[in-house]
Amino acid sequence: MINWKFYNQEIDGDIIFTDGSRFENKVGCAFVHFRDGIEVESRKIRLSDGAAVFIAEVVAIKEVVEYIQEKDMRNVRVISDSRFALMALDSPTENRRIINSIKERIKGNIVLYWVKANQGIRGNEQADTIARELKRHKGIEYFFSKSCLQIRKKGKLKILKRWQERWESSRNGKWTRRFFVKVNFYKVMRNVL
Repeated sequence: MINWKFYNQEIDGDIIFTDGSRFENKVGCAFVHFRDGIEVESRKIRLSDGAAVFIAEVVAIKEVVEYIQEKDMRNVRVISDSRFALMALDSPTENRRIINSIKERIKGNIVLYWVKANQGIRGNEQADTIARELKRHKGIEYFFSKSCLQIRKKGKLKILKRWQERWESSRNGKWTRRFFVKVNFYKVMRNVL
């Protein structure tokens, strides 16, 4: 388990902000390293199209851990606005390889913090801006398959589209179609669920 804290003030020393982002199905992440309030370095990483933003947030943390080890840094604070990523790192039952690889590599000299997104904190806003610069970043560095949730959502949308087409082209139900122009899973399933 990896504990994390709530970030609520500027701290001196080495601080690294992370963020993941999706824009028009392009997914990426970034981190920005500050030392005593001065930006030292930033990096952005492109993930495969359609990857989950959660995975982008986790990849950002993974990249930061590797960066810290490369630079042989001590007493580093890593700040993420993804509570889900931090909770996954803290979970004793998490079984995703990428999460477990971070757990294995993270050392006692790294402290994780959570910050609420879009609160005007300079480092967090800068990491967010860099992560959104995906249009100009061509090379994909991490390939991920779609999550089960994404596959189910895509399947549900296909079903809805085909159902809507059948509903509109059917000769039956013309009177009912005046009241229910669009098909809807909830209207059909609410009594079942």
